Order: sequence, then C-alpha cells, then structure tokens
Amino acid sequence: MKKLKASAALRLLPSLIWWIAVIVFAVTAVTFVSAHYRGEVPRVCGYSIINIVSDSMEDTIMEGDYILIKRIDPALVEEEDIICFYSTDPAIYGYPNTHRVVEPPRYEDGEYYYVTWGDHNPAPDPVEAKGSRLVGVYVRSLPGFTAAMGFIGSNRMVVLILPLLLGAAVMMVAAAVVTSRSEAKKKKEDGGNAGSQER
Repeated sequence: MKKLKASAALRLLPSLIWWIAVIVFAVTAVTFVSAHYRGEVPRVCGYSIINIVSDSMEDTIMEGDYILIKRIDPALVEEEDIICFYSTDPAIYGYPNTHRVVEPPRYEDGEYYYVTWGDHNPAPDPVEAKGSRLVGVYVRSLPGFTAAMGFIGSNRMVVLILPLLLGAAVMMVAAAVVTSRSEAKKKKEDGGNAGSQER
C-alpha cells in the first residue's frame, strides 16, 4: 500500500510542478499589470526588471538593455551606487530614472537625498533624487532577457502564440491531474477487490 501511494505521488509530481509554475506566472502577470496601471515599477520578491530607454548611462548600461533592480533601504545607498528612482525633475516627473549616485547621500528632515549623474551625461541631474521615491539599486544587466524581449518585439506572431501555448499547457496539466487521479482511484479499487478475493 505504501509503495502504491509513493508511486501515485511521484506520478502527480510533474503535474504539481506545472501547476506551481502556472500559479507563479499568473501572480507575476497580475502584479505587473496592476503596477502598470498604478504607474509604478513592477516588483516581485523585492526585485524589478526595468527597460532602459535612453543612452544616459552608456557605456555602463546601454540603451534598450533590461536590468535587474533590487529593493533596498534608502539608508543603505552609498556613493557610486547606481539607483533607480521616480524622478522629481519636471522634465520627466514621475518616470523611473536610473543614474549613479556621485556624492555621499544627505539626510535632512527625515528624508534621504542623492545627487545623481548619468555616466554619459555632461552634468549631474538638476534635481536630487529622494529616498522616499527610491525603486532600488542596480544589480546587473540581463543580456539574455534583453535578447528574448528583442526577439518577441520583432516577431509579433510570438506574442500571439505565447497565450495559446500557455493555454495548452494549462489544459495538459489539468488532463494529467485528472488522469492521475482516475488511475490512482482505479488501482485503489483493484487493490481492494484483490484483497477481498484473497480472503
């Protein structure tokens, strides 16, 4: 009986993994969509992926790159860190900006302030970044993700096919779960019948 339960559990494992993957995908998608409508950078487990849309940080970060940002306490930001923050510069107010901190952070009236400067820009940013508007600190660029997003962007059919593939995966998982349950039930019934016949 124990072997039967163990084998049934092993057969259900791939289905369980698929369901976990689908749930994680769904939660991530909802998080991204809701953050988009709130005008915020999406964050999952303290990390964000941001697309760089200007050349202000070249040659450190190239225009078009996707980068990984880690949420951090504003008090832990240091000089030379590259940070992402919601800008208060009237020219790009409210938009996320990713620049380097070029002076030691300043703390005043319960707020942290950072002087930032894009590596490729001729001068520092005209308005200091605020700790209360900090998204996080730059971790690294994501060349694989950048390439994948570039491929998807240049192949619109892929965007249409992905939801279909996801739907097919969900149906396959559901079918596998139903099949596994019916097989387990059948084996249990067969085992019960065999036991009653032996008596």
